[in-house]
Amino acid sequence: MLSDGWPERDGSIREHRLTYLGGALKPSDIAWLALTGGIIAYEIACPPGELLSEGWDRYVESHPILARAVPVIVALHLINALPGGLDPFVAVGRIYLDWFGASFRRNAFYRRR
Repeated sequence: MLSDGWPERDGSIREHRLTYLGGALKPSDIAWLALTGGIIAYEIACPPGELLSEGWDRYVESHPILARAVPVIVALHLINALPGGLDPFVAVGRIYLDWFGASFRRNAFYRRR
């Protein structure tokens, strides 16, 4: 086992990791890069008047409290400022694992060794 908790390489496809600037990218790093790339691509290619921020302006007009609360909750989640019992993302994750946990845990790619 490597010091970062990832299994040592055994040549299987799941053991291959991307590297960037000499460090290994973990699945969450790849997800952040994909999100960022998708947002940038959309902002470049979107129709006039359909930037993500312009869409959010419409949400603020139609649902002012919800549209202002959601980004705050997401930000608090990302900086780990919400206790687990108040974090809606943690709650959804727990529900998902309760419903589908057995099949999720069987997937060796996500299992820590």
